[in-house]
Amino acid sequence: MASGGAFSRDRVVDVLCHCFTHYAHRDITAAYHVLDSLLGNMDGEEGAGQDADAVKYLHVAQACRSYLRRNLGKKNSAAQSVYNLDPEAFGIFIRTGGNLPLYGHLVDMLGAQWELIVQSSQESTTLRILDVGAGDGRVLRPLVQDHLTSFTPDQVNVHVDVVEPAEAMLQKCVEGLSSSRVHVESFSIGVEAFSELERSKTVERYDIVQATFSMNAIPREQRNEIVLP
Repeated sequence: MASGGAFSRDRVVDVLCHCFTHYAHRDITAAYHVLDSLLGNMDGEEGAGQDADAVKYLHVAQACRSYLRRNLGKKNSAAQSVYNLDPEAFGIFIRTGGNLPLYGHLVDMLGAQWELIVQSSQESTTLRILDVGAGDGRVLRPLVQDHLTSFTPDQVNVHVDVVEPAEAMLQKCVEGLSSSRVHVESFSIGVEAFSELERSKTVERYDIVQATFSMNAIPREQRNEIVLP
């Protein structure tokens, strides 16, 4: 460990925030060095002298550093895209800290909408869901898995369109939706390309559309041009 002493959770979180700020500005080198200066040579010793809360965030930091190290020096835009993430590092990040209640609350809100739609229908319903920037399915998978079992096949089945440009995360998301009652169409493209695709065909409107953070990557002046049915 570079400092030779234990780290508090707040210190590790503060460093992660600085790292993510650099990464959001696509400065991979700066993001990497912020984490490397924290972690030093502590690999394999992250539990020594650390409280349990700090250790969770140190695991996030190590996973992110590994991803950044693999991409140091790469110049193509795909390698530096916010959404071209290592699935393991991304999965750790969204399942720690303040992200846990955020995603849990979102799943509850969408689930309430699901139940309202189904209960108000007098006949069998095919619920149409669109998830833009679905990642590994952090929202979509528990939404479908938890609520599908609350209704019979005579009440509801599900059609899901999943938009996620990072293929590894898209595959993990789709695998988690496997069910005879769920029809999945996956699109390994960005939201702009998906919007253009939807403009070119006549489709039914969606009952539920969710995009947790993905629209933040779109310049504000371009967001109003994106059409989602």
